[in-house]
Amino acid sequence: MKGRGDFRYSYHSVALISSVALTVLAFYAFTHFKRGVLGEYLPAFAIAFTGLVASVIFFLRTKDFYRFLSILVLSSGAPIYFVLIKGGVNPFDYAWVVVFFSVCYMILPLKRANLVASFYFALVTLTLVLGELKVINIPSSLSEVYPILLASLIVILIANSAMREFHEWVNKQVDFALHDSLTGLYNRGVIAEILSKETEAFKRSGVPMCILLVDVDHFKSINDTYGHSTGDMVLRTIARILSRNLRSGDSAGRWGGEEFLVILPGTTLDGGLNVAKRLLSEIRRETETSIGITVTVSIGVACLEGGDDPEGLVDKADKALYEAKRRGRNRVVCFESLKTLA
Repeated sequence: MKGRGDFRYSYHSVALISSVALTVLAFYAFTHFKRGVLGEYLPAFAIAFTGLVASVIFFLRTKDFYRFLSILVLSSGAPIYFVLIKGGVNPFDYAWVVVFFSVCYMILPLKRANLVASFYFALVTLTLVLGELKVINIPSSLSEVYPILLASLIVILIANSAMREFHEWVNKQVDFALHDSLTGLYNRGVIAEILSKETEAFKRSGVPMCILLVDVDHFKSINDTYGHSTGDMVLRTIARILSRNLRSGDSAGRWGGEEFLVILPGTTLDGGLNVAKRLLSEIRRETETSIGITVTVSIGVACLEGGDDPEGLVDKADKALYEAKRRGRNRVVCFESLKTLA
């Protein structure tokens, strides 16, 4: 979820990028005006300016920062292409082709950069081919573009490969920061943040929410008897079962050593109990099948109420979990039943 600070950062970024784009556009237009060819290149500048305005409008409506960048970059390629097919004002104009392709990969997500770069590369190539076939008239000086077109292709291939590797590295770092390395579930910090956000959402909407605190019974005994590698297999198997039983809006994370927290937004007490009982059965059955030992869990269930904060809700689930342990383990206990007994 984006916070208010993220939008402020995006607004500042859009304002800065728009100002730079407008300054470059004005400087380039002034240069052509001094050379007496502004009228000839006016359609290209009109496309670029329209793209700048459209990108800002789209951002204000959608808050999509990358859509803003995509529209801006796509429209900025128009004057560069226009200058190209007109033969350029001077030889340096052709260098903007390489600069444009480089900028695509510097500021756009990889897929969008590939789309924009491929579009303009194909357009320039098609223009050159049609010119050679005399289908359209192109300036004789356009033959100078061939080396630059080759350089652009090299830039595209190198940038695509480099950015793909960079994105893979970033994704790995993000995944490492968000997820528990053993189970693949969210780590404690992330699942706690999700719980906090869901609690705030409950206060605004009143939609019910349950959490499950799942603890492996006699886990130390499993490690002592079968070894830590088997204990790790148990935790990974349970994590896989939890993930399999989650809906798209649910979340699960490793809360402690052998403890897991499951967040079920939009779920009533009865729904939470049904999920917990299903997990209880599946964990026992699948560990017997895949690992060859009987593993049971105890589950504490608690539902969010008006006065609860995240810590209080977890505390309620923890008390229910403690009661499940006290009653002999391998069972589900909800906090609300403890209040009834009291």
